[in-house]
Amino acid sequence: MKEIVIRESKAEDLPFISDLWLQASLAAHHFVAADYWITNKRAMEETYLPNSEVYVVVKMNTICGFVALVGNHLASIFVATEQQGNGIGSILLNHVKNLRTEMTLSVYQKNEKSIRFYQSKGFTISSETIDQPTGEKEFVMQWHKMA
Repeated sequence: MKEIVIRESKAEDLPFISDLWLQASLAAHHFVAADYWITNKRAMEETYLPNSEVYVVVKMNTICGFVALVGNHLASIFVATEQQGNGIGSILLNHVKNLRTEMTLSVYQKNEKSIRFYQSKGFTISSETIDQPTGEKEFVMQWHKMA
């Protein structure tokens, strides 16, 4: 891939990242009402992202994906819908795996594509839970760096 840079996000990135999050969330989570994502966009931009450790992938001067960590929890990883399948998610995940020795994440059980992706990157299902705001079942997955 040409001209790809991974960097920490900046305050001026937040509106673009939250737009990317909304579009990717609507596409990936068709089983959750669209109003849920639309309603939460402002909180994502004003609270969630500023309180997370966020890295972006910039390709040809455009942010095409981001990953957000809260401690050792992979809180979000999203790739622009037109860039999915081009390795951006793997680049982001590999970047944060180099920063941590272990991570957890939560993923909707109906999001089979993401579950397969995480499993292919060494994450294993450790438990099940319910996402309270949506009522959707989730898997909690974990990853540990090999010694």
